[in-house]
Amino acid sequence: MPLIDLNLKPHWKENLSNEEYHSNKNAVGSSSLRKILKSPMSFYADFFGQRKEEKNDAMRFGELVHVAVLEGPRFLEKMTVVPKFVGLTKDGRESSQSAEAKKKKAEWYAEAESQNKIIVTEEEQEKVLGIMQSIMGHEGAIKLLKNGAREVSGFFSDPQTGIVNKIRPDFVSFDLGTLVDLKTTQSVVRSDFQKTIWNYRYDFQLAMYSEGIKAITGSAPKYHALIAVETTAPYEVAVYIADEGMISKGQEDYRKALDTLSECLATNEWPRYQKDIEDISLPGWAF
Repeated sequence: MPLIDLNLKPHWKENLSNEEYHSNKNAVGSSSLRKILKSPMSFYADFFGQRKEEKNDAMRFGELVHVAVLEGPRFLEKMTVVPKFVGLTKDGRESSQSAEAKKKKAEWYAEAESQNKIIVTEEEQEKVLGIMQSIMGHEGAIKLLKNGAREVSGFFSDPQTGIVNKIRPDFVSFDLGTLVDLKTTQSVVRSDFQKTIWNYRYDFQLAMYSEGIKAITGSAPKYHALIAVETTAPYEVAVYIADEGMISKGQEDYRKALDTLSECLATNEWPRYQKDIEDISLPGWAF
């Protein structure tokens, strides 16, 4: 049965690229698994490839920030800025001289990609460097990122269902025994970021990562930290430690998601979110 392996030995797999990790369909990650909380059909469409989620600008920029912050020297060495191509408008559309400009642009991209360069625009370069400087200026963030493992992929089986899980923590601090996750956001203000945590279910992700680290190393992290950084100047930074309630809720729904997935795999039935008509009202706070 796919995704099931009760005999898998929990392990870290180093030097696995981000692309290789996400394309691995022999294990389920948190971003796919949490979709089953909405409906099994939502998970099925996401994981088994009926729906392909295109990377938007925010997702791509978030990945750039991760590379820049977690692999600073490599990012600065590999970063290359897209030049302005004469004959194209500012947004890259055709103009009267576009044919030659488009050719030069294609050649430039091909050369940069052949050298494994990290391609950024001038605007992205300014933002990323500003974010790096802002995080370096936050004592708590620097303390967490001093000594540990960056973006190492881990694999383990859930002991109850045999479902193979995969995790890729941003950073695990050896000195502080802390699981660290870096998040780009619109606002780091506590009340705003609490909503972001719930909307993207960072509690679920932290709980799953914690279970994986425990399975692989024999001990769970002492603390679960979120480094939040805004994507607009002045790139405010805030570091939050998840409390017991947050991790407990994440663990509860992580268990629910695994059990639901196990049942769906066994029956090969993937129900949708709703079967019939329901009433709806305004949210409680509106009253």
